[in-house]
Amino acid sequence: MRLYPSGSQEFRPAAFITHIRHDALVIQTFGEPPRILSGKQQISSGLLSYTDYAVFSLVNLYELCFCGDPRWWKLYNFNSNHVRVEFGNISIYSLRGFGLDPLQLEPFFDFLASFGIRYAGLSTMAMSVVKRSLDRPLLLQEEYESGFPIGPQAPLAGLRRGLPGVYDGLCLMDIPVAFPSAMAQPFPTTLRPGGLWWYEHGLARASISIDETGRLLPYDAGKRIGVWSFAELRALEDAGYSVKLLETWQGTGVQDPLAAWFDVVLALRALPGQAGKLGKVVSNQTWGLFCSRPNARYTRTTFSGDGTPFIEVLKHSYNPGSAYFGALIAGNVRAKLIREGLRSGAMFCETDSVILPFCTLNGWKQKGEISRLEMPSARTYRYKCMRGVREHWAIDGCVDCAGDRWHYVAQGALGGSVEAEGAFRREYDVLGWGGMGEGVSAGRVATSVDAEDWGFGVKPREAAAAEGVW
Repeated sequence: MRLYPSGSQEFRPAAFITHIRHDALVIQTFGEPPRILSGKQQISSGLLSYTDYAVFSLVNLYELCFCGDPRWWKLYNFNSNHVRVEFGNISIYSLRGFGLDPLQLEPFFDFLASFGIRYAGLSTMAMSVVKRSLDRPLLLQEEYESGFPIGPQAPLAGLRRGLPGVYDGLCLMDIPVAFPSAMAQPFPTTLRPGGLWWYEHGLARASISIDETGRLLPYDAGKRIGVWSFAELRALEDAGYSVKLLETWQGTGVQDPLAAWFDVVLALRALPGQAGKLGKVVSNQTWGLFCSRPNARYTRTTFSGDGTPFIEVLKHSYNPGSAYFGALIAGNVRAKLIREGLRSGAMFCETDSVILPFCTLNGWKQKGEISRLEMPSARTYRYKCMRGVREHWAIDGCVDCAGDRWHYVAQGALGGSVEAEGAFRREYDVLGWGGMGEGVSAGRVATSVDAEDWGFGVKPREAAAAEGVW
């Protein structure tokens, strides 16, 4: 992958779809009142008047495809995520999960405009920020003579580990700006085969083993073979694992070309409210641009007049020569988690965060306090926070976890959603922890705009209103 510094890009204004129903939608631009397009003719002609705009949808893209005539729309998904829809020659990009008021996002777009970034999809804007920050060309490459590059074989997923049980008096700690800060450190721009040697930078195929049990381990006890960064292998040795190198790849040409980009990232994340949340998503998404895999699924969905979907699998760009960079960054984050986070007493970790008894970790940020944690497995848990105690309320917890209510977390589900609670209930019942009884607030409805799809036209009224569906 070769990246070149870019100059200021041509500006185009932004427009936002904020509410929809089957026969109408609301679209709004900065500085103008919302515009209601009602009826098929008005929807069609109205949208086409935004040809020179970057158009974003604050509502679910799949549901947008049922506004007017389903045959108008083409929906593009990447790994099951709705990325954009096409309406004629207009691309509409997803911004679901950032509220329904475009004015809350205006600081983000103002910042990009001042930095010379053209509005587009999140991935495109993320890469544009990188190129705009470079002061010299950046070439990332893995040298390999035959077979397959090692980069795509290294793990990208963060660690998610847990010790099932019931705990009291805990805190949630995380590594601030974990992936962007790892990207801002010096890294190798070239990866090439090496000898059986512990290099400062690079990847290795190795066997790791440990017999110990009874504490939170990054990988199960026993022996396993895989590909890891040298940084993570060193952290595993410090954690008590036996490590044997089988094959190595040395990282050379160490540079820190993303230091200026990191300053921009910090400014984006410091924006207020939903604008800062969007800035955080864009900065974190940058790492994913270097993590493409050949098995990624890119599809286009078209619809018949009655809404029947037809899915076509498309080719997607894949650059195996730069995949090692994404793997190194993931390995560096896991190494910091293992070395600093999985200290004695930790009972849960996920990617860049840990739950452990009250303490301070140098360079880490406390994101929450937990009075009680119930964890049937590493896949799901529920907890009561200490906000009411700290803010001198008359309740233990907060309005979302007082009494018989809890905060629910589950892998693959939005925190606090019906899906998260359901996942906990299933794990809880399997263990037979006394049945669900009064401990679970059965029947509560999540109204978050990030909640998983419940199917078009079948949402409870409150949840549908929160997502801009009339």
